[in-house]
Amino acid sequence: MLVEATKDGSTWLPLAERYDARYDAAWLTRFNSSVDAGGNSLATGDPSLFRTHTVELGPNVQNTSAGREDGAAGQVAAGPFAVGDTVFVRFRMVTDGGSTGWGWAIDNVKVQEGGMLPVELASFDAHLDGGTVRLRWATASETNNAGFAVERALDAAPDWAEIGAVAGAGTTSEGHAYTFADDGVPYGAVKARYRLRQTDLDGATAYSAVIEMAVGVPVRFAVHDNFPNPVRGATRIRYELPVAAHVRLTVYDVTGRLVARLVDERQEAGRREVAFDAAGLASGVYLYRVEAGANVATKQMTIVR
Repeated sequence: MLVEATKDGSTWLPLAERYDARYDAAWLTRFNSSVDAGGNSLATGDPSLFRTHTVELGPNVQNTSAGREDGAAGQVAAGPFAVGDTVFVRFRMVTDGGSTGWGWAIDNVKVQEGGMLPVELASFDAHLDGGTVRLRWATASETNNAGFAVERALDAAPDWAEIGAVAGAGTTSEGHAYTFADDGVPYGAVKARYRLRQTDLDGATAYSAVIEMAVGVPVRFAVHDNFPNPVRGATRIRYELPVAAHVRLTVYDVTGRLVARLVDERQEAGRREVAFDAAGLASGVYLYRVEAGANVATKQMTIVR
């Protein structure tokens, strides 16, 4: 079967290589008896007798598998189609001998904008609750929805990582609400982007729009206890800057002698984490001091050997 589309009614572009029924002999056999001798339909409406075939209408699509029902390598042709265009689609049967004709029953043709979820997504948002990002989304209806994978990308990094999954409602005409809590945002991250990867029961996937959260701009200056403490080798010092400032992070012994200068530079607003290697210091109590503009805080650590 060839799937072709046009905007002007004269130039038809093939959207996929033909589907070869020889790859699915059992499916073809079921259809051999779907009409009687008089040509009357014997279809029972059993969904197991039908296949769903998805092709792309967008421009410059390069797809090596979705264009064929059998999953074999095949390239979807580039098409001059854009959102808002009126597009006509036709289905043409091709026999091994090269002849063509109408011999396929086509039903439930659906055209949607690429990247939209197969389910009807009514909302998708997020809010910051302390150090946890809480995601919420709702669907108006769902069809064959196996579930959602929640994906996150940090700051300007292009890579997306799956951080969790939420089961879908299958097929329903009723709306459903979903939530997910991300309490694993790295301490120093400034922005987090989120998207949903929705998966159908047949394995097909689609993505939601991307939402972005500012996760790394604190509302007040703060310096946290170092960890671990007591210190046997290395430790980490965390602090928070509500505004940009020149920052100094220094370490002193109890006599007031400077033993380490860890930071002395201007830094933008955000959360910071600094590693301190205390391997060369003797056991005892030490103080670390963070100065950021007019803000100053001093904390105590204990080094043991």
